[in-house]
Amino acid sequence: FKVEDCIRDDSKEAVAQLTQAGLSVHILSGDNPAIVSSTASQVGILSENTYFSLSPEMKSQEVSKHTNTLMIGDGANDAIVLSEADVGVAVLGAMDISLRAAEVYLTTPGLNPVVTLLTLSKETMKVIRRNLFLSLSYNSLSVAAAFMGLISPLVAAIIMPLSSLTV
Repeated sequence: FKVEDCIRDDSKEAVAQLTQAGLSVHILSGDNPAIVSSTASQVGILSENTYFSLSPEMKSQEVSKHTNTLMIGDGANDAIVLSEADVGVAVLGAMDISLRAAEVYLTTPGLNPVVTLLTLSKETMKVIRRNLFLSLSYNSLSVAAAFMGLISPLVAAIIMPLSSLTV
């Protein structure tokens, strides 16, 4: 008998999309070199970004060497590194300890939800920055107009909470 894990259908596409977005994709695994190298080559991860035979502590040390890290994991041995990463993502079927260690829990199987997560987070940050700019501009104009006597302080005080509503 031969028993092995299956690679999800969307893995190669997701890795390609993440790489195309300028991200560096790595595998940190406790498995043996042959399995990890085979998996990496099947999904399109560079051999220099492939780490094998790692203990949970070694995974954590490797992640701490980098900035702006996102770690995806599902096992008890991933709990430490999920909490060490800037963003820890537990996937469907993850063990309870991984769920507690991660900031994000994906309820949809596969890696495409990770691509969606990153896309949505970038769009959310764009909206936040735009709204912050609008709010600062709106409030600055109101304060300047009040100081110059163009509007009364009462009108400026009413405008400020309205700016929060519009943003």
